[in-house]
Amino acid sequence: MVGIAEIVDFCDFLSPTPEEQVARDAALYSIFDVIKYIWPACRPEVFGSFRIGLYLSTSDIDVVILESGIKNPQTGLYALSRALSQRGIAKKMQETVLKWPQLRPLCLILKVFLQQRDLNEVCSGGIGSYALLAMIIAMLQLWRPICTVRSYIFIAQMIRSFRITLSPFLYCQNPKRCDL
Repeated sequence: MVGIAEIVDFCDFLSPTPEEQVARDAALYSIFDVIKYIWPACRPEVFGSFRIGLYLSTSDIDVVILESGIKNPQTGLYALSRALSQRGIAKKMQETVLKWPQLRPLCLILKVFLQQRDLNEVCSGGIGSYALLAMIIAMLQLWRPICTVRSYIFIAQMIRSFRITLSPFLYCQNPKRCDL
């Protein structure tokens, strides 16, 4: 039987380290700076698990931009994407992809896997691209000793564990409901 101490230890293990928290805060402030540069009068706000402190080290950060005056969300997203690229944030992601050769094939395979099961849309409870990327990078960092450029067996094992983990949540096989 698992005791309270083991549960607390496990929660501590899952929680971001102080270094990860500093990096996450720095990334958030960088994004907010870009948002405020584009729309000086707007109010960017964090919501979701990060805001209430129930996030994992691999979780994404949900941000909403209020009072931007944008009429068309696509125009706003395009402007934000362009500004982030100009500031080099997209380049950092590209460098990460180059640093981890396993990242691209693993990410593409898992994206298709999730899409085939209707688990790729955040609005319907799925996993978005950025969250998936963050999970894969965290997993690669954790399993670095056994990950080599040619260890595609590792990718197969990851997909197998994904299948086992997600199979109880497939709506068509096992309907779930959550009333809040």
